[in-house]
Amino acid sequence: MVMYVKKVGLLGGGVMGSAIAEVMALNGKDVVIKDVSQEFLAKSLSMMEKNLDDLIQFHATRAEKEIKQARL
Repeated sequence: MVMYVKKVGLLGGGVMGSAIAEVMALNGKDVVIKDVSQEFLAKSLSMMEKNLDDLIQFHATRAEKEIKQARL
């Protein structure tokens, strides 16, 4: 029997929890994070947004380098 994960629940959105949430979300899973306060959830969301922005910037820079290399 094959089981597919559709939704992931995490208790705590610290460094590890937010990283797991990121990976799961990037792989198309619904993610729910529960934490002790709204403040910690906001920090977790902020961390994930920064990491995703960094990932976008990395790929944009990489694409620019590849385009320049292809033109040479």
